[in-house]
Amino acid sequence: MKFMQITFGLVSATEVAYYAYLFAMISSDRYKIITSFTRAATLAGRFAAYLTGQLLVSFYTMDYHQLNIISFVSVSLAFILSLTFKRPQHSYIFQTEEKHVDKQDFVEIELKKIGISTSEENSNGHKNTLKRGFVFLLRELKTLYSDKTVLIWCCFWAFASCGHLQVSNYIQNLWEVISPAKKGTIYNAAVEAFGTIISVLSVLLFGFLPTNWSRPGISETTMAIVCFFNIVVLIIMAQSTSIWVCYAFYSAFRATYHTVITLATLQIAKSLTKQRYGFVIGVNMFISLSVETLLTVTVVDKAGLHVDVRTQFMVYGGYFGVIGCVFLAAAFYAVYKNGCSYKVNRTAE
Repeated sequence: MKFMQITFGLVSATEVAYYAYLFAMISSDRYKIITSFTRAATLAGRFAAYLTGQLLVSFYTMDYHQLNIISFVSVSLAFILSLTFKRPQHSYIFQTEEKHVDKQDFVEIELKKIGISTSEENSNGHKNTLKRGFVFLLRELKTLYSDKTVLIWCCFWAFASCGHLQVSNYIQNLWEVISPAKKGTIYNAAVEAFGTIISVLSVLLFGFLPTNWSRPGISETTMAIVCFFNIVVLIIMAQSTSIWVCYAFYSAFRATYHTVITLATLQIAKSLTKQRYGFVIGVNMFISLSVETLLTVTVVDKAGLHVDVRTQFMVYGGYFGVIGCVFLAAAFYAVYKNGCSYKVNRTAE
């Protein structure tokens, strides 16, 4: 399990690099289509992997060790393919263009605050270029998250991804408790494949729904509804004694997650005025994995509560409940604030 977590950390880092590379190589007007294509490609790859694994195991063609070899070969081929990609130039973050005088002045002031003079910075070359980039990243972080739309969708992305990762990591343990593998044929991979297809269909269907996300409180309400739905799903899964019921609700859980995360991706991309998408993904992923680590240590690890898997899923349901209450309160506040603004404007007229 520990080795799996280390590997997962490396994969998460490459995912950030993957999206950062894509959005560094394209113009901002293509964010929406690239977001859709990359999400579809990722889900299609997972579907192929799950389906292939299930068929090979069900027909006793390969064992789990041989499946790991296939995974290793696939990753190796992907690595070789990545070497053929066009290399981007230095990130926009680390470029200093003379026409951006205000940014240059800001960076020089911040460098002086941390004890670096302009002459020293010029003499030390790349070392201070990294420091310049770090200061600029801090400024970008403040600028990006000052946008309410970006902030709220990023918060949901980070915390929802944490919950999804935690459920995905321990769902196999729950299935083993409900229906031990020794008692008969298991269809775990087939369920993962089915859940992936449902996710793709729900994402495509959701893309055609004409929803005005700029209306006050609509985003927060949607997030709250999704969280409350996850509460019901996770509690039923935790208490169920039927593996098929658990399979069905897990598929619903996955479809809901991928649909809303795709929506979050599009909303964030549309709100960004600069090519900072990879940076935002990195920050979101860092927050998500940090919260997941805390949740794992508290609930799963022997140093913490170390509860059984059914209780774990009850806790995960409560986790989404807390998030849902926060977003519901945010929705009420947004509607109330908009109502007050409307009354003030009417009075002024």
